[in-house]
Amino acid sequence: MEVATMFRQYASIEIARISFQQYHRKLVSLYDRLYHAVDDASSVATEAVRQLLAEHEETYGSLVDQDAPMPVDYVANLRKLVQSLLPSIEEQLLSKDIPQVYLSELQSAMNTLFEPYKLPTITYHHRAYLPALLNALVHLANDTRTKSWLQRFMEAIVNHNFNHMGFYNRWQGQLDNELEDAWAAGRAETVLRQYQQRAQLYQPVPGAAFDPHRPSLKALMEIRIAHLWESLSDTCSNSRPLRTTALAGDIAVRFHYRHKAGEFDYDTQQQAAKDFTNAHLSKTGLPVSAHTLIKFDKSALYGPAVRYRRQLLKELALLEKDFKLNKTDSH
Repeated sequence: MEVATMFRQYASIEIARISFQQYHRKLVSLYDRLYHAVDDASSVATEAVRQLLAEHEETYGSLVDQDAPMPVDYVANLRKLVQSLLPSIEEQLLSKDIPQVYLSELQSAMNTLFEPYKLPTITYHHRAYLPALLNALVHLANDTRTKSWLQRFMEAIVNHNFNHMGFYNRWQGQLDNELEDAWAAGRAETVLRQYQQRAQLYQPVPGAAFDPHRPSLKALMEIRIAHLWESLSDTCSNSRPLRTTALAGDIAVRFHYRHKAGEFDYDTQQQAAKDFTNAHLSKTGLPVSAHTLIKFDKSALYGPAVRYRRQLLKELALLEKDFKLNKTDSH
């Protein structure tokens, strides 16, 4: 029975969708087996299934499971597209002073996408997403006008939701470095407000995502900016906080155990955390939010715990040496 005839017999579109996706997965699997089984990929059987697959995807494209893996030659064609366009894109954007770290993350993300068993898995979703992203970057790279190219580049990246975590980490590092310099010059709020205003202007394409199963790049940016606003707010009452050599996780561990040991005389942990953040800056020169101290995510704090223990042992050794204390003396 033809697919179109079977499709009309279903009682609901949802049941039809599920049935079509099951059929489509089997057709893709058959096509892949035929493609690999013969030396000539244009054999009669392979070509017949290829045409059937293309016909059904054109007719029922809205029903195709976007999380489903693509046929091997679809993936190969996308890889060729990326390899043909990306080097020129990178060269032209570099000439427009787009930071190399951003372009390196773009290349790294593309390499990872086509590697088996690595996340995100390349799926039908990327069949439309990658050409759209590359087209936007090609248009930007070929633009000969005089523009703020970094701003335009970020608009293209965020609006096409290139939410690769490596790229986000480079952006966060850039923000933290810029904010650290601004903090020393008394301009931290101004700089952070500029970042916030730019983020608010981004308009991501609905459904676009490099990794469909992660938060959008815009959302990640807004969360980081909100976190930094909270940190700045916590320190606004203290114009000269103590600068430390500790990272945010180190400060969280120190606060947690000093509070737990009864060192702070506060009614609530929240009050103690707020004053603690007012008095301490991390190694980066940035404050740590009270929320970070209270959250205390043990799974992410093993390294800081080891460093704090090492610091405590060092202090204990100095204390015993200076005051000739017996190591067994607990008084």
